[in-house]
Amino acid sequence: MAAMAVLCSSLQGWNGAGHRTIAYIAYRQMDARTRERIDAILTAHSDYARWVQGIPDAERPLAAFLHASVWPDEIRGDPRYQNDSREPAIGFTAPYPDQFRHQNWHYIDEPLTGEMARLKIDGAVNPDWGEAPNVMTQIRAMEGVISSGKSSREAKAWALAWLIHLVGDIHQPLHCVSRYTREGAEGKWENDAGRNRVRLAGPHHNLHGLWDGLMGEDDSTAVVRAMGEALMATASVDRRRTRVSDWQQEGAQLAVEFVYPGLAGAKNEQGTISVPPEYVRIATGIACQRVTLAGYRLAQLLDRSAAK
Repeated sequence: MAAMAVLCSSLQGWNGAGHRTIAYIAYRQMDARTRERIDAILTAHSDYARWVQGIPDAERPLAAFLHASVWPDEIRGDPRYQNDSREPAIGFTAPYPDQFRHQNWHYIDEPLTGEMARLKIDGAVNPDWGEAPNVMTQIRAMEGVISSGKSSREAKAWALAWLIHLVGDIHQPLHCVSRYTREGAEGKWENDAGRNRVRLAGPHHNLHGLWDGLMGEDDSTAVVRAMGEALMATASVDRRRTRVSDWQQEGAQLAVEFVYPGLAGAKNEQGTISVPPEYVRIATGIACQRVTLAGYRLAQLLDRSAAK
């Protein structure tokens, strides 16, 4: 982790820069045959033409793969899609399984309880925390769509964009847990809404926003390429942990060991925490490590599912 921290010390996980870097690493690590199949699948996506507009033909496959990694976040503000309900989307008929934004696919809230400095994983406060759909169930579901011989090309393209994104999400520690505290006169358990209620001083406003932006703000292909190559050059990746449940547990442990307790002694004024520079330095090293792991693991997953 020390090497990762030094490498990323100049950066400000996952906004566009984080997701695109994960996708770049995966694209470089995939088997060549897998890459050809993935390139062909993505051409069936309804937004493919927009993704590659103005890009030379030779560069389009990579550009499309990188853009697919952020598409599930983009549709949150796309009027052609809607929040999950039975109402039809406005003026849009895509050849996909559905036209919803699926906000609850991006995370899973394994409960944590206790003071920030002494947290523990405690499923008893919400026994239904693993209820589907969530990031774990949907990674498996999207892999199934891609590998099935019965899926249409359009469905595979839709599932592929989701899969690229969700593998990135599950490697962000704060997409794996939620801290529960007793609130109100009745002392009911309430969670911290994906860490969005942990208020911070400064530009990020909350803990989740801080972690999402640790890879910086520049998501241009040139920057993503340079970052991906640098991370791969220093990577020491354990390829044995291939289960989605392992990835989630890694994130939960990071939350227990550092993400929350690292701020336990920070200055707190009227509920707003001032983040120490040392916290950001260590967090950035962790983010770089998680992004790198996500890229390698995504490549392995696609080599397995897209080859069928």
